[in-house]
Amino acid sequence: DYDLSQLQQPDSLDPGLVKAPGIRRVDERPIGAEPQYPLRPTVPHPGDIGDFINEGLRAADNDPTAPPYDSLLVFDYEGSGSTAGSVSSLNSSSSGDHDYDYLNDWGPRFKKLADMYGGGEDD
Repeated sequence: DYDLSQLQQPDSLDPGLVKAPGIRRVDERPIGAEPQYPLRPTVPHPGDIGDFINEGLRAADNDPTAPPYDSLLVFDYEGSGSTAGSVSSLNSSSSGDHDYDYLNDWGPRFKKLADMYGGGEDD
């Protein structure tokens, strides 16, 4: 059996609980009356879970007051001084003066990158 209560929307959501650490949000609630929705019945049979999810998705997509609101995200830390280095040297260039063949030595996890920049074989 599935616990469908985990899929139901909470009656209220404390905005302080949805903030990620290190990110300040400046949210503005839409101006206007809150839409009133009829109560949704509980799902009588587990086989109806797809309909239940699709109904919730339609309600969320058509609700102009549902978070996330239009907001400005302010990132205080952008990772300068990272030991990972920079990828700024991988800018697009049509001059062909860069040698990216070493990307082929990085293994299968980097095959797509090697194909993009190293001129590897396309699948």
